[in-house]
Amino acid sequence: MTIDGRSPNRPRQLHDLRLMPTATDPRPMFVWSAEGDRDTAITQSEFPKLLWHGETNLEITVTSRQEETEKLAQGFVFLPATVTAASAVEDLTAAFAGLSDDEKHLILEAQAKQRRDAITAKLADLSPEALDRLLMQAAEPQAKKRGRPAKVA
Repeated sequence: MTIDGRSPNRPRQLHDLRLMPTATDPRPMFVWSAEGDRDTAITQSEFPKLLWHGETNLEITVTSRQEETEKLAQGFVFLPATVTAASAVEDLTAAFAGLSDDEKHLILEAQAKQRRDAITAKLADLSPEALDRLLMQAAEPQAKKRGRPAKVA
């Protein structure tokens, strides 16, 4: 081991990158399988693959492209339902769908009151001069701008 914590390079490693440790080699050796030659090429395969049912979250293993296609048609998906996170908007949309119109109206009124209270609290912190300026700006109607509308990218 060198001072900077790296294993030393053997002269062979400059032209041959196969893993051939010796009895005096300080580096650990990891062999991918106890069977076969250690220089055997490792082949990657897409299968077996895990799929989950979209509603029941049942986990299955498929072993071929044909089986995968069949299971996808039956409602299986690539990720379990616990992994796919719903956004806050989707959660609220689902929650609102289960409410009656009166309950929706009460919730929206409470939100409007909360916003008004927050604005009132911020206005209370302003100095009288700043408050006058703000109210004067809010009272002035904004003039229409003349010319072509802005380009939309």
